[in-house]
Amino acid sequence: ELRNIDKWILSEMDKLVVLADDSYNKYDFHVPATKIKHFLWETLASHYLELAKKRVYDDANLFSEEEKNGAVYTLNTVLQTLLKLWAPVIPVLTYKVYRDLYNDDIHFLEYPTQTGITSELTKADVEELNGFIWKHKKDNGISLKDPIKKLTMPEKYKSIEKDISIMHNIPEIIYGELKIE
Repeated sequence: ELRNIDKWILSEMDKLVVLADDSYNKYDFHVPATKIKHFLWETLASHYLELAKKRVYDDANLFSEEEKNGAVYTLNTVLQTLLKLWAPVIPVLTYKVYRDLYNDDIHFLEYPTQTGITSELTKADVEELNGFIWKHKKDNGISLKDPIKKLTMPEKYKSIEKDISIMHNIPEIIYGELKIE
């Protein structure tokens, strides 16, 4: 069962697949390599992994088995796609990692295609919300793990309320203009 945050990262991955394909067809390897690195560090690691990791481990049994499997499926799909996108640029490393993880030769696999999964969330939306919460905690000397009593956020984030609540340790979320109390 894919949650909206899973759909968001898969739709972002689809954009990367299109960009890399267009660039590689023009023998441009710099642009995709730079964009893939940025996606890995700034989008996947900073935002998606932080939102999904508690669902994958789910020590408190807050998610269904289907929701956990959705996160695992998404992480696996993104990892395989990233390795395939990077294969033309770093062939030896991607071969080794793919062989060790999936027991297959990445260089004989089909080029990744878009998943076709869409989300109403954008990269800017997710970055804005997480950034707002992280900045508040930093400015107020609050550890990232410490709770915030109450978050007011726009309705457009309703589909990821549970993920945001658990990630940022926020027991109460209401809807309106973005603010923290």
